[in-house]
Parts: sequence; structure tokens; C-alpha cells
Amino acid sequence: MKTNPAEPDYRIWDADDVVHGPINLPTLTDWVKEKRVTPDTWVFLESGKNWVRAADLPQLNLFFGSHRKAKPEIVLRAREMGVTSEVLRRIKILAQMDDYQLERFLEFIEVLSIESLGWIVRQGSHGDAMFLVLEGEVRASILVEGKESILSTLYSGDFFGEFSLLDQGPRSADVMANEQCLLLKMTAVAFERMKTEAPDVALVFLSNVSRSVVTRMRGLTRRYTESLLLAQVLKGD
Repeated sequence: MKTNPAEPDYRIWDADDVVHGPINLPTLTDWVKEKRVTPDTWVFLESGKNWVRAADLPQLNLFFGSHRKAKPEIVLRAREMGVTSEVLRRIKILAQMDDYQLERFLEFIEVLSIESLGWIVRQGSHGDAMFLVLEGEVRASILVEGKESILSTLYSGDFFGEFSLLDQGPRSADVMANEQCLLLKMTAVAFERMKTEAPDVALVFLSNVSRSVVTRMRGLTRRYTESLLLAQVLKGD
């Protein structure tokens, strides 16, 4: 990721369908002041290899303001809790998103601080959100004959509850914080809004979640197959 604003990082598609650039951020801001670039001008980001409207660039909020429908306090609270684009990349399924996509993603999530041994979800309760573990450690468990049976332990970068995001079905397990945690919560309502207001971000997010779930399921299938083979070997003995 480029950190020097003087480095060329943008191309401009003007009203005459001519592409100009590459140019650096100071030049881009000068063009905004000269009205060569308007909120609806398409800007190509060299770093992310994607086109966005000028009004969607956080670097130009000073000139255009935020035209988005999301409430500014959502992003402001996330910023106050230290959640930035770089911090979001701790989440495995967000790691490959560019700065623009992560900036938009912030508009649709809630940041939750959970104390040690605090409940996050209860088995059987209505599911309407998924969670991403930004900091800390949580455990998923079920009760077997009155005793807790731990299904998995999740760490920073992991996520859970993705099925509830899609079908709003009942929770299949309890999830509790093993230590103080910082979580990101994506509700089903927010996800539907993201699909409408930021479909490109929603598509990338859903694709990344799907790939991760498939990888997880393949691992479970492999372990189940191995356990069956082991049982057959032991039975044969």
C-alpha cells in the first residue's frame, strides 16, 4: 500500500471519455478545486486496480463530504474504538479487500466489546447476525448430558454465525468470550442494506465468506472420513 501522497496513484475518466493520469493525490485535489473532478467523476485506484466515484474516496471527503446513507456515527464510533482499514485486515476474510472496500464495509458493521466470560449468543436463540473476531478469543459449545462440550475455539481473524446471516435460523451452539474481546457484528438487516448500497463490497464479502466456509467443510469431511477408516481398522482388529 502506498503511503506517499506524491506518488502517482490515480487515473481520471473525464466527461469526454478520456482517461488522464496517472496523477498523485495533490494533483487530484487541485483538479477537484478546479472542478475538473466532480463527485460523479470516475477515478481509477492504481493500488486497488478498481474504479470508484470521486465522492466515494475518503481522501476527498473534505471537498465532497459524505454522501452516503449510512449514519456517520457508525463509522465515527468504529474509529474511536481503533478500527481502521489496517486493523480490519486482521480478519482473514477481509484481508484482501482494498482500502475503499474496507472503508465502505465499516458503514455496515457494529463494534462490540465483550467482557471475559460474557455471552455472545445462546444455543436455540434467534439468529440474525454473524460475528468477526477482531481481538480476543471465544469458544463455541453445546450441553451434553448437562455438561459443556466445546466444539471449537476461535481467535482473532476468525468468524462465526454466518449461517444465521443468511437464513436467520436458530443458533446451533452457545458462544462465550474466553477473554475480553472486540467483535464486529454484521446483522442480516445491515447485510441486505449493503447489498443495495454497496453491492460490489457485498459481493466480495460474501465470496470470501463462502470460500472460507467451503474450506472449513472440506476439513470436517476429511476428518470424518479419517475417523470412519480408523473405526473400520479397529473393528477389523
